[in-house]
Amino acid sequence: MAPQVAAVLERRRAEGTLEIVAATLGKVELQGRTMRCELRRRGCRAVAAGSRWVEGQAFVVTTGPAHGGVVTGNPALRSLAAAGLVQADEHGLGVLVDRRHRAVARSDAASETLLVAGPLARATFGELMGLPQVTRDAEEVAAAVLDTLAASARGERTQSRAIA
Repeated sequence: MAPQVAAVLERRRAEGTLEIVAATLGKVELQGRTMRCELRRRGCRAVAAGSRWVEGQAFVVTTGPAHGGVVTGNPALRSLAAAGLVQADEHGLGVLVDRRHRAVARSDAASETLLVAGPLARATFGELMGLPQVTRDAEEVAAAVLDTLAASARGERTQSRAIA
């Protein structure tokens, strides 16, 4: 990790605005613009003892690639799919997204606020091979998030649109 990145992470941790947790993601609930995520700490055998809920407007889930049943095998994605907010792509490689990284709901509408990058979007964008591709992918998603936040700050309402 670059020293500059390490410094930012350490500063954010000290400020209490960043928490890094080794856990399994359980259920995910959406309440307006807030997400509630159930975390089960790694190594805790008893679900109740090692489980806690956290709330926030942004989460970064760093799951590795899982082919086949990624949507049904991941509790968070399973919760989103059950709510109709995401669906598996046609190849079973990850989540169906459009060319703007927007998750495509069961209704075939693209979400303006649920963006997918990395291995979960590989059916649309292919495998990310090397740092330049990973960086470009992250920059595209970050730009989309900034656009959405700017529109929200201006009082504009974002809409979901059907994919043609």
